[in-house]
Amino acid sequence: ALFINGYGQGSTEILDLRVTFLLSYLPLLINPQSKETLVIGLGTGTTSGQLSQFTKVKTIEIEPAIVEATKYFDAFNLNVLKNSNHKLVIDDGRNYLSKNKEKYDIIVSEPTNTWQSFSAQLYSKEFLELVKDDLNDNGLFVKWIPIYTMSVEDFRNFYKTFSSVFP
Repeated sequence: ALFINGYGQGSTEILDLRVTFLLSYLPLLINPQSKETLVIGLGTGTTSGQLSQFTKVKTIEIEPAIVEATKYFDAFNLNVLKNSNHKLVIDDGRNYLSKNKEKYDIIVSEPTNTWQSFSAQLYSKEFLELVKDDLNDNGLFVKWIPIYTMSVEDFRNFYKTFSSVFP
């Protein structure tokens, strides 16, 4: 398992793998012609690894230590860091999007929980607008959200914000 600041971020358990596989394959099922993908957050590398079998993937990771940990999940991430279809960029996801000029068919964002200060900005309206600007026409944005830790009011607020950018 991968822990960041004492909180589980992913593992080889089926409960975690089903999330990363869903984040990988759901957008491909909806739009199988996708060619360019951006993933925000490397974690175990499983989402990026699965997607890089079918699309060109760029993964943005803010913490270099995560890159070192990813090798322990090579059986599930398909050795993503050595995949020629994958490029890793060490940067802050929001800052990367604000200066990026490329467009993507799929953008996947799977940061940690909102209560961790380093990921809270990845749930903001400003972040969602940056994502929308970097999507191709008919591009798909797939976002993991920790609904099991959110109050009903927090979820409603996030949904309202999300749907204001992605109607």
